[in-house]
Amino acid sequence: MRQKAKHIFDYLIFSHLFVALCAVAQAALTYLLIGQKPDEALLLIIFFASVFVYNFRVILYFQRIKASQKNSTNHRVRFVSRHSTSILTIALVAALLIVPLSFFLKIKTIEAGLLTGIIALSYSLPFIAKLKGGLRQVPGLKTFLVAGVWALGTVLLPILQAGIELHLTQIIILFAKRFVFIFVLALLFDLRDIDSDRKFGLKTLATLLGPAQTKILCLFLLASQLFLIINFNSAIAQQVFIGLLASSLLTSYFVILASSKRNDYFCLFWVDGLMITHYLLVLAAVYFL
Repeated sequence: MRQKAKHIFDYLIFSHLFVALCAVAQAALTYLLIGQKPDEALLLIIFFASVFVYNFRVILYFQRIKASQKNSTNHRVRFVSRHSTSILTIALVAALLIVPLSFFLKIKTIEAGLLTGIIALSYSLPFIAKLKGGLRQVPGLKTFLVAGVWALGTVLLPILQAGIELHLTQIIILFAKRFVFIFVLALLFDLRDIDSDRKFGLKTLATLLGPAQTKILCLFLLASQLFLIINFNSAIAQQVFIGLLASSLLTSYFVILASSKRNDYFCLFWVDGLMITHYLLVLAAVYFL
């Protein structure tokens, strides 16, 4: 029973179904912050799009990934290789389900969603001969690309779909706060991968700055996020502020814990899970404080 539960847990994590739930939580947080009811169709699209995008490399390099089981000792790599066919199927089905759901979206949301999807896929798509691994090969761009796509998908799309009139400054501040939050989480992934990235010549901010400076940057960014919350949200409810503050403090704790010695579960469950915790802390503060 315990082994079966572990297998299910691994599948949720390594097939990126869990991170797709994290994306839904971040979009739901945006709806909470702008005081609007979540749009179910958009949340479903965000979930399915995340599953497709995060498994896009399985589609691109299916045969190579399927064969990697024989050559790797890494549990995650071997698991994905062993289940590559079912993960590929899930990714393709997710992509197909986006089509009928898109009929429930506004035109502006669809246009912004397509742009976000193209940017997200460019992360892995080898559309430039010199960048066989996609835009992730551009020195230092990886983290900015990840944070930008997440901020677009979980902030801009919900605002467009809600159809409410927000001042441009409000949208920019919401976007900036989300960008900074995701940027920090992405840096924690870079810290985990710093040794392998150096080995393969992939220049990320973590490999360029080093572990200590990367952690300092993370803490500085979280402090700047709090600065934005305090100084540009004068009308924000005290409960929401408490929830956001608690999230920032918890994230800071994981920044301190992060290192290249951490296993895959640290990032793929605990760090990614901060996105769900982020939403739940604000939700709990709103309803129980």
